[in-house]
Amino acid sequence: MLDAQPLPIQGLFSFWSFWDQVYDLYQQGPKGLSWGVSTGWSTVDTCYQVVPGELTIVTGLPNSGKSEWLDALAVNLAKQHGWVFGLCSLENTPVDHARKLMEKYTGKPYLNASYSIGSTRMEFGEMIDALIWLDEHFHMIRPLPDTMPTIDYILEKARAAVLRYGIQGLIIDPYNELDPNRSGGISETEHVSRLLTKIKRFAQHYDCHVWFVAHPRTQRGLGVGGGTESLPAPTMYDISGSAHFINKADNGVVVHRPLAGASVGQGDPFTVQLLVRKVSSQAFCALNLGVGSSGLEISNRAAA
Repeated sequence: MLDAQPLPIQGLFSFWSFWDQVYDLYQQGPKGLSWGVSTGWSTVDTCYQVVPGELTIVTGLPNSGKSEWLDALAVNLAKQHGWVFGLCSLENTPVDHARKLMEKYTGKPYLNASYSIGSTRMEFGEMIDALIWLDEHFHMIRPLPDTMPTIDYILEKARAAVLRYGIQGLIIDPYNELDPNRSGGISETEHVSRLLTKIKRFAQHYDCHVWFVAHPRTQRGLGVGGGTESLPAPTMYDISGSAHFINKADNGVVVHRPLAGASVGQGDPFTVQLLVRKVSSQAFCALNLGVGSSGLEISNRAAA
């Protein structure tokens, strides 16, 4: 009786129950998982690393490369760290998304098409190997026929994927493809607040990093000067729906192509700016940034 332990109370924890994470942060420092894992790009790592259990909001103008960058990031994490992902990509068909991911995995085009720029397409055996690898590391969350998925539906499938496949990352792309109906006549601001709270609770409870894509409400700068001048990058507060997107996020990233409409000789239209506008991890910021806002520029076709 003297050694008896009290029954656990659901929802009530001691700090000691988080010993593993506390020890990791203390013992391994910047190399520990609590500080985040490498994105696979050393330049990006100085601004942003992937911390389990956090929420990253990604925004940018249409065709700026948001989904392509997230696909490349997911492939890097799967190849280098063995991460497993849930993908709710509502603007891609399964076949086309498989093609894009296999191209990033092999570094070769899937088809002999104009976008391959003369590169040799992947061999049949390479395609099979890539598809097998893809099947081990990525699991798709798809809506039911003729329906718009709710965030509850997506998170329900994501929980199942955590338990069955051990996913460590979840990509939801994009917000405007979710069911827009709001219960009880609440405002969109309150709707977004509740939605993001649900996502953050899922991320923290399952130690799963979530990336959520949301478009800006206006397409500022498109067509300025006939496409010859730089397009201004949207801010996180330009996201359609609510300022909660940046206020509740752990991290905020803008993917931007400032010269997307440039004429020949006026700049590389495939130049991509990755603008890290928020990083909530104080330990990471103190080590790398000093402040939670930075950016970098990538000038190659693959990054676009």
